[in-house]
Amino acid sequence: MRLTIVDYGVIIKRGDKTIHCFGYKYPEDDDLVPNEERIDSCLLTDLNFDGIKEDVLFYLGSFGASGTKHFDACVWNPNTEHYEQN
Repeated sequence: MRLTIVDYGVIIKRGDKTIHCFGYKYPEDDDLVPNEERIDSCLLTDLNFDGIKEDVLFYLGSFGASGTKHFDACVWNPNTEHYEQN
């Protein structure tokens, strides 16, 4: 699998076949600058420990005095062949 970032969306492909398209919107907050102005940042990684980097993390930014990083996660379900947001 590979990911391609298009505007505020992410397209996941396996070879030439599109597996999933994410339209993505960051939470609205007067003080929030999403991802330090890098709105297109996401990671294709292994979140469910199955050994395959097919899950997606969307970096939301770091907030507060501690700079804690926040992510939204989508895990690939091989049974349904769809992503589930967690």
